[in-house]
Amino acid sequence: MKELLHPQTLAVYGIDPETNLVCVTDKGKSGLYTMYGVWQSGDLFHVDPQMCLWIGGPSPESAYSTSFRQM
Repeated sequence: MKELLHPQTLAVYGIDPETNLVCVTDKGKSGLYTMYGVWQSGDLFHVDPQMCLWIGGPSPESAYSTSFRQM
């Protein structure tokens, strides 16, 4: 699972493999969020939406895996 550590709050942002939502853990609390930082479940209510987008958004590798030019 890929994870990012928030540089200021030290919260851990990762992807939940079952739901494909962003899982955030901070100081013993955790929550699930969309890639836009919209709360879905859990006891953590304040997250950085930019970090959610970085971890939960489309990856640059996926842009190169498909061919936009069909022959």
